[in-house]
Amino acid sequence: MSEFLYDRAAEALARLDYESPKKIAEDLGVTTRSISEWKKRLQTDPELQKLYKKLVDDRAARISKALDSTIVRIPRVLEKSLTFLEEACAELDPGEPEAVRAITSAVTSITELLFVLRKYQQIESDPTATRS
Repeated sequence: MSEFLYDRAAEALARLDYESPKKIAEDLGVTTRSISEWKKRLQTDPELQKLYKKLVDDRAARISKALDSTIVRIPRVLEKSLTFLEEACAELDPGEPEAVRAITSAVTSITELLFVLRKYQQIESDPTATRS
């Protein structure tokens, strides 16, 4: 029987959150059955649990850092977007369907950015707030 490769198993299991078992199996040169067996083993193997948790926590920290640096730029982007939108509205013909669609699309994008910023601020002020 071959030696259990903890690093490979932990990597595969951590990737299950955002990739299919088939893709992971192809990348790692294993079968999807192996991944299923590793998933079961994760429930009872403290060493595998520790490696898995570290990989998941590291990924979460990287994502959080990237999100923080992106969120910081949103107010500036919103300000520039609103200025651009005001100028565009002054020049566009409201009778032109394409112009109306462009403005509607821009307003939708700005609204979505504002929603993301407010949601992030809510989570920052109340860490127990839902992230969904």
